[in-house]
Amino acid sequence: MIVDENYMKEHYKGMSPKEAREVMKVMQKYGDNHWWESDDPMEIAKHQIFEDVLLTNFKTYHQGLATLIGRSIEVGELSSKKYTEKLRKEAKDAIERGSKGGLTSKLSLIMVFFGFLVSIFFLSSNFTGNIIGNLSNSGSNYLGIVSLVIGLVGVYLWKKKQKTR
Repeated sequence: MIVDENYMKEHYKGMSPKEAREVMKVMQKYGDNHWWESDDPMEIAKHQIFEDVLLTNFKTYHQGLATLIGRSIEVGELSSKKYTEKLRKEAKDAIERGSKGGLTSKLSLIMVFFGFLVSIFFLSSNFTGNIIGNLSNSGSNYLGIVSLVIGLVGVYLWKKKQKTR
């Protein structure tokens, strides 16, 4: 069964049958994971760096790889076998660092707990009695809402990080 026949027709016009078979062979090993169709340059780079056959737009891949490893990359580095192996090691290290949580994940979890706990504290006048700093009822509600928004942003960042793994 040919995996991405429509994608091939659209993106690889003029390719020789031998080259097309090579591309299809690489695509088939990924099954349902069609990372080459992603809109996320980093997602593309996480996979493309380990392939010798280019399955996606070079510019998108180049941009994603630079973001993934955290430095600019000269085009010559991608065309040289010697540099490609170095880039693969850098990418593998970056992917491993990212999968271990990283600052974004930890910060978002802290935001979640801080935001929700503080919002409960300020939104409920039974807990505070509105005596903290002589806050009015509306002032306490304002701080509670701000804290709740911080918590929700933390949930969003955490969920977004989970999707990229």
